[in-house]
Amino acid sequence: MMLAYTYIAKGKLELLDKPKPVLQDSRDAIVRVTLASICTSDLHIKHGSVPRAVPGITVGHEMVGVVEKTGSAVTSVRPGDRVTVNVEPSASPASISDMKENATVTHFRSGYFPTNSYLL
Repeated sequence: MMLAYTYIAKGKLELLDKPKPVLQDSRDAIVRVTLASICTSDLHIKHGSVPRAVPGITVGHEMVGVVEKTGSAVTSVRPGDRVTVNVEPSASPASISDMKENATVTHFRSGYFPTNSYLL
């Protein structure tokens, strides 16, 4: 299990235990978050201004961490690398759906993690 900052209801966020993610695609990467920051979009979620943010979704997409696992197609980072991640700018509608369905900030799907991360 892992702790995740979770939207509960309008005005309410909590740290909840959630299952650790698993690789589901060769382009996946899993990052153990060591520090995360709240973004204005997270505040919009907290205040109920984002209709697609349903109770149970994990919030927070600006973070630093350590790569734990990578799929076989990931070549720009490897386990043990320290990275900084900001998912939003490169997220397509499909990947936003993946984030909503997977509901974890540490599971980046469909190749957009490696193209928008930086080694520390």
